[in-house]
Amino acid sequence: MSEALDIDELSQFYNQLATLDSSGLTVKQIFDTFAKNERNPARLSQLRYIATSAQQGKPLSQSLHRLKMVPEFDIPLIAAAEEMGRVPEFLKKLSSYYHDMQFDLKSIQQQMLQPFFTLMLAILSPDFPQFFVGTLTLQQYLKKVLPPIGIVILVVAGIYMLWRSSVYSRSSRLYFLTLLSLIPGLRSLSKKIAIEKFCMTFELSLASGVDLYKSLDMAAASSGREDFEDAAKRMVPMLKNGLDLVVVMNGEDVFPNELVASIRLGLQSGELPEFINKYQLRLSDEIDSQRQMIVKFFPKVIYLMVSVYVGWTVIKFYQGHFDQLNDALNAK
Repeated sequence: MSEALDIDELSQFYNQLATLDSSGLTVKQIFDTFAKNERNPARLSQLRYIATSAQQGKPLSQSLHRLKMVPEFDIPLIAAAEEMGRVPEFLKKLSSYYHDMQFDLKSIQQQMLQPFFTLMLAILSPDFPQFFVGTLTLQQYLKKVLPPIGIVILVVAGIYMLWRSSVYSRSSRLYFLTLLSLIPGLRSLSKKIAIEKFCMTFELSLASGVDLYKSLDMAAASSGREDFEDAAKRMVPMLKNGLDLVVVMNGEDVFPNELVASIRLGLQSGELPEFINKYQLRLSDEIDSQRQMIVKFFPKVIYLMVSVYVGWTVIKFYQGHFDQLNDALNAK
């Protein structure tokens, strides 16, 4: 019965849930309504389970967690919003977040299609003339081109699947961000993504009424970085002993100065979630700019690799003919 919503379904799911909740319907009535229009048997079973659980008095967050329908990072935030009676407001924010994520994903996919197929064509093309004139049999040709094509497809599919899993699972997010940090030029992007996740969860949890200590733990877990989680474990006891949040954060190397400054202003003004959100939006713009730069640069790298590969193949092809001609001349 466990089947997670796809990323492109999450935004619509949260938006519809928020709208119906705002209209005064109970959780049972909402999910009964969803079930009437559902054709997928597995999803229908989930919706009926949530409706039945709601009738028994179980919270929505508990049912979603048991079914693993949504990312695990969303569950404690939904639970906090239920306790504070601010479910529609919070679900609207989640809907907007996943809508933006899906938009960015489609944009990257569209920009990467041409270089991907160019790479595929580069693998297929060099040996095709030999197959066409009969120098290579079909079996020999496929034996040469299929392994590199398979490797490229596996790598691309593996990266996408790991990224998708990182949206739902803490452990996968840790692996994905670690992988990014190992790629030259992507280490700073990896840390910015982790900080963005930290800020988003920290802001939403505080705005939903979660206490500071739990909000900090949840934000650190959502970052997907062990150094953030370790920092949070050290900070919480100090905060409980009365130390100031800014002072404690300044004692940790993982938090950028700009974030600490935003938190200082937020505490002074009494609008901490709002100031964290402002910093997160600025950071999101930086991430988008850096990501767009990488997306534009990456095809150039592929084109360069293709050019080098094609050139090397052509030289190798003619080198064989030159060697045959040279042998023939020497024989005379």
